[in-house]
Amino acid sequence: MVRFRDAKISDAEASVLRELESGQNWQFNYDVKYGDKTGKCSFATHNNHIYGLCCHMADLKTLPESIGELRWLYVLELYGNQLSQLPESIGNLKLLRDLQLGSNNLKMLPKSIGNLKSLESFSISNNKLETLPKSIGFLNNLGYLDLYKNSLNSLHDSIGNLKNLFSLTIAGNQIRQLPESISNLKLLWYFDLEENQITHLPESIGQLESLTELYAQKNKLKSLPESIGNLKQLVRLDIFSNELHELPESIGGLTSLECLNVSNNRLKSVPDGLLKLQNLIDLSINRNNFDDWPFMREFLKTRSPIRY
Repeated sequence: MVRFRDAKISDAEASVLRELESGQNWQFNYDVKYGDKTGKCSFATHNNHIYGLCCHMADLKTLPESIGELRWLYVLELYGNQLSQLPESIGNLKLLRDLQLGSNNLKMLPKSIGNLKSLESFSISNNKLETLPKSIGFLNNLGYLDLYKNSLNSLHDSIGNLKNLFSLTIAGNQIRQLPESISNLKLLWYFDLEENQITHLPESIGQLESLTELYAQKNKLKSLPESIGNLKQLVRLDIFSNELHELPESIGGLTSLECLNVSNNRLKSVPDGLLKLQNLIDLSINRNNFDDWPFMREFLKTRSPIRY
């Protein structure tokens, strides 16, 4: 054991911190309690091992292979740096639960990322990812996955293996279709796929029995699957700014729906099933091609106190 910034840790762990500091104009601060996050870069310990490491906007361009020596690490926060790749040794962090890599320059993830079997929260938003490794499907404990604003054009089928996932954000990519395996995410309640190139949703989306919020605005959707009506827990559905010509009659099956935004599409009418949505309180339907606006006004009167 050695002393490093008043913390007593192993020499191997201290060497990792020194390597990260090398050539930088900052030094690590020791946080007696993780969460204090004193300074730009800090670390916290438990039982003489580093369990939390934070470097925000610290101009890090590389992570050393030695990062894999931090085997008791639970939290690793590295957002706002200039990382373009991760070392394979990151897969050695078997106890890691929270990995934050937002706002870097990452184009790919190493295959070893699948070794992080304890990982529960993973944010890699605002990067340059073009693909995800198949091994992403090995993250059995992952509950939160944020892939916002990358360059992804597809999702690997293995995404369906993330059986504990409850929140998935893929907004701001170039994804054209969702894999059928998405139906395996039975615990998913938040799904944001805004601003992609998706032309249709798979029928299997109706099997997401826990889904309460679905954001699919600013895509190229031309229709919705009939199975959409099976989402009995859905509270919010945003599908504005698509290319929808009609809504399925099954939309009347969304018995928990409170907010529906279908504005800026190509709708000429609404299905009678919409009348069944007794919990609907917020309906946005403007900027469509309705043939009979007087009918729409009467329809909306029957749904008072709807806001639109």
